[in-house]
Amino acid sequence: MTAESGVLSLYLYQEAVMGSGTQTSFWKLELLDGDYINRIHLCSLNILEEIGVRIHNEELLQRLSSTSGIAVDHQKREVKFDPGKVEEAIKIAGKNFIYYGRDYTRKVKFGYGQNVFTSSAGQWAWIDWRRKKRRHPNQQDFFDAIKLADALENIDVVGGMAEPAEIPREVRDIFIHKELIKRTKKPVVAWINCKNTAEYILKIFEAVSGGAKELQDKPLIKGLLTPVSPLQFNKEGSDILMLFADRGLPLGVGSMVMAMVSGPATLAGTVALQNAEVLAGITISQLLRPGLPVLYAGIPHISDPRNVNICFGSPEQGIMAVMITALTKELS
Repeated sequence: MTAESGVLSLYLYQEAVMGSGTQTSFWKLELLDGDYINRIHLCSLNILEEIGVRIHNEELLQRLSSTSGIAVDHQKREVKFDPGKVEEAIKIAGKNFIYYGRDYTRKVKFGYGQNVFTSSAGQWAWIDWRRKKRRHPNQQDFFDAIKLADALENIDVVGGMAEPAEIPREVRDIFIHKELIKRTKKPVVAWINCKNTAEYILKIFEAVSGGAKELQDKPLIKGLLTPVSPLQFNKEGSDILMLFADRGLPLGVGSMVMAMVSGPATLAGTVALQNAEVLAGITISQLLRPGLPVLYAGIPHISDPRNVNICFGSPEQGIMAVMITALTKELS
């Protein structure tokens, strides 16, 4: 399927790769040409320069206020970025790192051109396929999800998959990380709620690694900053950003823009907004710790116009993922 402008070109083809007498098939998707990628990126830079982001964290605002190329308005809590400063951050950001499991032989490489498959970091509700109803997952669901992902050869990183409802929310992320590192030797991933719980979680992982320096050298954990669309950074996420940057641990940045609700109705506009929010987080991370390894997490969504609910797994979500992949490859 192609369009004359090249804007929505979609190429789907099969390549035959011969090796050891076996034929393996790969599928390749390309949605954007170079000019359109550049237009989206320039739109994102314009958003950061003209509108900026709102940061609800006074400590982070103070740390950014003396930086050239960054305009901080403390009264409005707004931060605007010079495009040159954003481009500089992209250049110096750590673009690859090795992520380890409790067994150091179980590791994955980010930024080395390899595909990494991860089970979900955690969901607060599941659909019970037997009853066809939504329900909150429990501890047994969580344990079963770890066991399943640990056993599946094609799952490289084991996520929590579930947030067990029996565990108080205030300490749930601590419980999840403790059980993950105990029940699988693969690398793990789960959500972290705030700085207070993050401190306890890091103590667990430092104990497993043998110390803070050992954890930094061979990271078993990475942070995830999720800006709140449109263009806001809450206190909890900003605290986690600062904590992981100060500890020299890898950080993922990924907002969850929802087209037609917290973002534009068009896919290109949604990707431009997502890119602006992620680049703001990446730029801040490099100002705090130049060279820090960062993951660009491209996780925008669309909403269902009938009820304004989020649509996980929609065709549009897949299309935007392909667009973001092309965009990030161009940036790196």
